[in-house]
Amino acid sequence: MATKFRHRKISNDKREKIAQKLAVELLGPKPDMSHLKPRAEGILKQVDAIVMQDPTRQAWFDLPSGFHSSIKQSNRYHSLWCNNEPNLSSIFRGMDSDERIHNISGYQIESVCRAMDLYLADIDYHYINSDDIREQMQTQYSDVYHFMDFVALEKHVPKTTIDHTTLVKDHNGYEVTLYDALAKIAVEYATYDVNRNNLERKLESEMEDCTTKQVIEAWPQAEQIIYDAYDFQPNVSKPTAPLSQVIADAGILQIAAQ
Repeated sequence: MATKFRHRKISNDKREKIAQKLAVELLGPKPDMSHLKPRAEGILKQVDAIVMQDPTRQAWFDLPSGFHSSIKQSNRYHSLWCNNEPNLSSIFRGMDSDERIHNISGYQIESVCRAMDLYLADIDYHYINSDDIREQMQTQYSDVYHFMDFVALEKHVPKTTIDHTTLVKDHNGYEVTLYDALAKIAVEYATYDVNRNNLERKLESEMEDCTTKQVIEAWPQAEQIIYDAYDFQPNVSKPTAPLSQVIADAGILQIAAQ
């Protein structure tokens, strides 16, 4: 039985399970990340506060309720007074790759924040618009552009732009860009999982077309993990008593020469 087991070729599903457990065995358990959620939460609260302090925010709510509702609900309005409620990936859209920390993208930052159950506050972000109002109006409403009262319109045009260059304070009180603050948190949060996933894939690849014996001989640390994967209990008992004691206990008869 043991001989057959040691020469068994490792199947794909077993390779995956063995690689997963062996990676954790080699890397150790995932470090405590509980300190990162309050840091990220503090950054997002600063973004919310910046939006709330925009002097044109109240002007947005002062618009007639019917017009206000139609702006938010109509798909044909593209960032005149409103955008879709922003997520973090859209805030960081357009960043050059050489500006990124370890190439962390806005989508990855958003994914980490969601994993920590963190989002921008449920406040009305729809009025945020970072584009030039005159260019938009001229492009989309060229037929009436020259008749618009831009002086009256100006108070409804948000002054706040939230993007990767927005300045916030990190947990140490230093002023940094919004991207840098969240990217560093994302890197720390995701590093263990990235390392574990990479190691799992490498281990799994190395075990391809191998037998249990070959893997155990190459990686002694994997022996018990392989046994567990196959629910195999090897007979590993070994003699411990000295041979003289074994002979005595066996009741060997001593026959004298005649």
